[in-house]
Amino acid sequence: MKIEKLTPEQELMIPAIRDEWLDSGLSIRPANRAEAELGVKEAYDAAGMKHPQVFIWLKSPMEGCIGSYMLNQVVSQVWNQVWNQVWDQIGDQIGDQIGRSIYGSHEAGWLSFYWFFGQVCGIKEANKLNGIMRVARNAGWWWPFANAVILTERPCRLLRDDRNRLHSEDGMAIKYPDGWGVYAIHGVRVPSFVVEAPGSMTVAQIREEGNAEVKRIMRERFGESRYLSESGATVIDVDSVGIESKNGSPDIIRALMKDDESRIFLVGSDGSTKRTYHMEVPSTIKTCREAHSFLCGFDESRLVAQS
Repeated sequence: MKIEKLTPEQELMIPAIRDEWLDSGLSIRPANRAEAELGVKEAYDAAGMKHPQVFIWLKSPMEGCIGSYMLNQVVSQVWNQVWNQVWDQIGDQIGDQIGRSIYGSHEAGWLSFYWFFGQVCGIKEANKLNGIMRVARNAGWWWPFANAVILTERPCRLLRDDRNRLHSEDGMAIKYPDGWGVYAIHGVRVPSFVVEAPGSMTVAQIREEGNAEVKRIMRERFGESRYLSESGATVIDVDSVGIESKNGSPDIIRALMKDDESRIFLVGSDGSTKRTYHMEVPSTIKTCREAHSFLCGFDESRLVAQS
């Protein structure tokens, strides 16, 4: 069946289908084990395989990986038969994206695409994925074997920032019933202590971190003022803006500093809010006034003249 263009009615269904699949993919509800097991049987049927005799439920992808490894020692795995035989019947549009496991609810993004064309547009080939779709709506990661299948629970905690990236500053961003999970700040996976005990970090730990994004977050959580102080940053220039506002705010004292990575920061405090700011500027800048001009786009000498 070939589709040249969606009908207006089909287009109107897209937002509701999107939201339905997002709900499945981001769900922290306990797995619906009965439905998930029916989905597994459907997937085996689509692949022309006998149903597994044993269904093993574990609490997280980590437990699933360990259980899969252990089971693989005694049972012949039929990953290629169960997954690839189904996939071969609808083409390889996405290609070899899946490893040993099937990601369950985490497959929601692309499965929703095939569900739409199968259920709404009537493309029968897509229906070969119905079993895998049913598992995705009701459980987490899973591993198919010849006579057994390992399935896992969905997360019990899942937090995101305003850009929908995994994010939590007071615990795991995604957590499973067995306690395993992932710590993340604005989508960047970080060690547990960065979230749970940022005050325990040391300058040495930050210096030794090889991932630039993780290192940036470690510095932010550590505190730029504390980092510049404890890392022995060099003072390049110090001055006072010398402008007193109408409400009597004090002069602004500021410094241009070079950190242990030769990055240059303009450091000062806001006269009205009393907050300390740390703004990075190019390494060619030599004075606080040059830094201000670079950051604000105008020479502050004009303000002095007007005052």
